[in-house]
Amino acid sequence: MMDKLREKILNVKAKEEVINVPEWGVDVKIKELTAKDKYDISSKTTNMKTGVVDISRMAAEFIIACTHDPETGERLFEKTDVEAIGNMPSSGIDKVFEEITRINKLEDIDETVKN
Repeated sequence: MMDKLREKILNVKAKEEVINVPEWGVDVKIKELTAKDKYDISSKTTNMKTGVVDISRMAAEFIIACTHDPETGERLFEKTDVEAIGNMPSSGIDKVFEEITRINKLEDIDETVKN
């Protein structure tokens, strides 16, 4: 019985949805983060001594981890695209980041970025 429950839990699939990003003129697939990705991003973007979060880098890291080509499922951005994403117009980035925070239930992070 315990093995069946364990297998059921370990086989839960990440949520995903395709959204339209009019600012970019494309649809993108947003995938739920893995636990590993979520905690890796948190540690990469938070100064452990001061607790200060680099919001710009955090948004870019979430976008890199969560946005995929709707047709192929491949990630849209490379890990080296952090700076390029940070230099994009904020309207599209804000829309995509808002959807990422919604699907990952990270609304408190989205509120921090808005303020």
